[in-house]
Amino acid sequence: MTIPQFRAIVHASIQHTLDYFDNGWFTVDASQTLTTAFSGKLTCALAPEKGNRFLLAAPRNTVTNYFNTVVADANMEWERREWMIDFVVEVRETDTFSRPLIGCESEAWNSYDVGHGFEAQVGGQPRNGYLWDFKKLIFFQAPRLLFVARVNKPEAQLPELQQSLAQCAIEHAEYWPKREVFLCLLPSGKTQKRFAGIAVWRDQTPTPFEPLYP
Repeated sequence: MTIPQFRAIVHASIQHTLDYFDNGWFTVDASQTLTTAFSGKLTCALAPEKGNRFLLAAPRNTVTNYFNTVVADANMEWERREWMIDFVVEVRETDTFSRPLIGCESEAWNSYDVGHGFEAQVGGQPRNGYLWDFKKLIFFQAPRLLFVARVNKPEAQLPELQQSLAQCAIEHAEYWPKREVFLCLLPSGKTQKRFAGIAVWRDQTPTPFEPLYP
């Protein structure tokens, strides 16, 4: 998939989510729930159309009706449970075997660092939860992987986060061969949309992020 194709799908998924919740953007006031809803919608939009598809996800009850709409529109079924990561779309081939089509990690908590490192904070939580989730994602076995993040201070944080993600992808290149990795990084402020970035990585090679709103 090309960047223009991915950009169009992201734009459509953003608009679908914001229209449904009658909200203007993924602000801090909108909580993490709106970003979760968008991530689920984008996951389904990027899932290849094949077989008997199931979405595995366990979002908060506040987005249950939205997810029911999303999976119905995508001609999928939804099981309310997680499997290893936040969102998985899989195709059921037999009663005992399923094949993941796409996996997604979504992170919208505003208090994480964005530097490269896996140090833990007091209490055991990772200092950079974005990087922690991204590393989990690239270990997941699916031909397509999606990472979505929202940050509160995009001008300062997004360039460093982009570098951290690229370094992590390079250091763990052997774990994501023959996969497409889609990335969408969002600012929390509507007036900061110019900082939103997307990328499509393949062949174990990170490439520079491009503007979501060129």
